[in-house]
Amino acid sequence: MQELGTTTAATGFGPFVMPPEFYAFSRALWAFAALFGLGGFAGIGRARTVALWVGVSAAMPVLLLGIGYWRIGAFKVDIGWAGVAIGLAVILLGAASWVARLADRGRRDVALALYAAGCTAAIALAFACLLREAWLSVALAAEVLALAWIWTQLRVAELKAVAVVMAGVVLVRLVANPQVLEYQGDLLGMFGWVLYGYGLPGAAMLAAAHLFGKGPQGARDPLVTLCEVLGAGFVFLMVALQLKLWTSGTIRPVGWDLFDSAVQVAWWLTAAALLLRHEVAAARSWTRPAGLGVLVLAGLVVGLGHVLALNPLFSGERVGTWPLLNLLGLAYLLPALAFWGMGSGRGFDLPPEGRTALRGSAGVLVFLYITMETRRAFWGSNILFGYGRDPGNAEIYAYSAVWIVFALALLAGGIWRRSQAMRHASMAALIVTVAKVFLYDMSDLTGLFRVASFLGLGLSLIGIGAIYRRFVFQPTAATDTPPDAET
Repeated sequence: MQELGTTTAATGFGPFVMPPEFYAFSRALWAFAALFGLGGFAGIGRARTVALWVGVSAAMPVLLLGIGYWRIGAFKVDIGWAGVAIGLAVILLGAASWVARLADRGRRDVALALYAAGCTAAIALAFACLLREAWLSVALAAEVLALAWIWTQLRVAELKAVAVVMAGVVLVRLVANPQVLEYQGDLLGMFGWVLYGYGLPGAAMLAAAHLFGKGPQGARDPLVTLCEVLGAGFVFLMVALQLKLWTSGTIRPVGWDLFDSAVQVAWWLTAAALLLRHEVAAARSWTRPAGLGVLVLAGLVVGLGHVLALNPLFSGERVGTWPLLNLLGLAYLLPALAFWGMGSGRGFDLPPEGRTALRGSAGVLVFLYITMETRRAFWGSNILFGYGRDPGNAEIYAYSAVWIVFALALLAGGIWRRSQAMRHASMAALIVTVAKVFLYDMSDLTGLFRVASFLGLGLSLIGIGAIYRRFVFQPTAATDTPPDAET
């Protein structure tokens, strides 16, 4: 028990023994619960609006018990309050059994559905008295599933309104509740509480959407869409938060570095790809905007985080010593491959301008990746600018060499796929290389490296010119597929 403004100790069982200042409050709660419960029950037989009277009879006692548990029990684990909630559930079950014998089927179904909903709500409140933190959200989500099952049996529209309210409570608890940052618990020593704290509500919401979708409106029912969105959202958060626990040991927004961000972006891009699949987007109208939103979020994190704020060239974060299997591959190459796959694949529901943006972003990320990977080959795990010695001739020349190879690879891909956009990207990479050779290599390289730089660039330009004359500047080149029509 919790004392409010007094030093009187509370002893005894549950709500039956309490500090003196709660006596009047407790008596008022019991009186109003009995008044609403019995009064609504008595009016069922003669009332015109059965839903109103039964709703008052079933909902008000549960609501008042919740208020008492809040003010007197202080939301602490207490088997006494749980016992009272179970007792109330038994009473509501008895009321449901009585109204099931009514001759008027319309009145019977409405009354039976609402009393059954009140019974399940009282059971959920009993779990709330015994469970803490994440398990309370699990119990509330299970209540939505219970309402969905009752609805499949009775088809009472009022149950959907109750389900919307309960789903909103679960949403607030799991998304807008800062206390989730303090939750504790794990599973099998490998997984955090988020596995059941978000996973079970997500599963309950998806199951409820399936049950509510069995009605005549089916998937067009707004409640079905709400449950699907919440279910998918909770599953998405479950995976994201579990990854955050593995990478930094907490779900708090602290310790966020390039590794944390890269792992999250990998999951976000996976989720976006799943939501944007044609067969998924065609079945559910909400998946396409949700997938586009997640994809845009991932792109912003990559652009503003990986390229700018968290870039190891500026932050000094260690990237690892193995080629490919390092932080650079995870943070730059993997998103680039995902962007290219989604922008070029036929199976994703994306607008043409979105595909072009994804392919362009992929090219930029690959260029950054090969540049930083080249620096890692010379500097090791720490590629911070200004760290240690100045770059040597071999490193300076290596940048030009890999950029030319990248430009040639883009040109080859553009000719193979008949892609004007890839040829333009090849030309852009070549222009950057030419600018570097004339503006930097000319003054910084010495000896044979300077000769090799200019000779390699010259031969590359001659070869590219020959390739353009042979494969691009020919009569059939006018039939190339325009960039916006590429897949």
